[in-house]
Amino acid sequence: MRQSVNQSAWIVFEEIWEESTRLGCLPLQMGCGTRVIDAGIDATSGFAAGLKMAELSMAGLAQVAVIQGAINGIPWPNVQVHSEFPHLACFLCQSASWPIETSRGQIMGSGPACLLGASANLPDFGYKETSNCAVFVLEGSFLPDDEACQAIAAACHVTPERLGIMAAPTGSMTGVVQIAARSVEIAMHKLHRLGFDLTHVSSGLGCCPIAPPGGTDFEALGKTNDAMMFASQIWLSVLVEDQALESLVEKIPASSSKDYGKPFLKVLEAAGGFYGVDPDIFAPAEITIVNQKSGRVYHAGQRDETRLVAALLMT
Repeated sequence: MRQSVNQSAWIVFEEIWEESTRLGCLPLQMGCGTRVIDAGIDATSGFAAGLKMAELSMAGLAQVAVIQGAINGIPWPNVQVHSEFPHLACFLCQSASWPIETSRGQIMGSGPACLLGASANLPDFGYKETSNCAVFVLEGSFLPDDEACQAIAAACHVTPERLGIMAAPTGSMTGVVQIAARSVEIAMHKLHRLGFDLTHVSSGLGCCPIAPPGGTDFEALGKTNDAMMFASQIWLSVLVEDQALESLVEKIPASSSKDYGKPFLKVLEAAGGFYGVDPDIFAPAEITIVNQKSGRVYHAGQRDETRLVAALLMT
């Protein structure tokens, strides 16, 4: 992938801007010239906006779709994501690696703009991003103010007019859809924590149920994590020696964590906050890895229907 990921994402941003009305979004232009797309704060966006937000966060380098599944026999929507650039799209671009301070508090940012303005927060894989535009995805219950937009643009070394932002709360319909589209991302993060070279992952496919929208953002944080750790299913294609996978695959699923078993908010409460939670729990429920070099298939974990039902349908 040689093209700037921000330039690739800018094309997607322009499409969303032009289609804002159809997507139920509110396009806003800040005093400094930055364009901000409200996808769930004052807007009434839904599935379509969530899929577009997910696509934007991965710089247009992934295909995202809603597919029908089931939870305990009840028809239930899932988000499926596929990328031929999982290391770049799902790890470096989609990672929520840039906390933004505003006059109203902190909001978490992801998207290709992080490779320009928060590269110090990301591992150095030798990819160097240069761009005259920047695209940012924000997860929060309020929009960035003019001052925050100017600060983000300055950190990315672009003019405010060349900064595009799309924002949605965690608990909005848009928010839960775009979070469900992070299944490959969370698998890549787990592999990275286990010391696997992510540049050897050539293709990624993931599927995760959409958490019920509504309630507070904190409640949505719990349900979106529950959906991911109890039900996300990942398929990865890699090119490595088999020895690199044999002792690794069983450590990938969320069930390998000592904190696995309770709904995420219960885990968070017992741990006394995020810093006390075992990081191994931030992982998919089930993973299949196909080694193109040897043809061997590795599999670990499983969808945990009982805990999924308790977390999403009985709370």
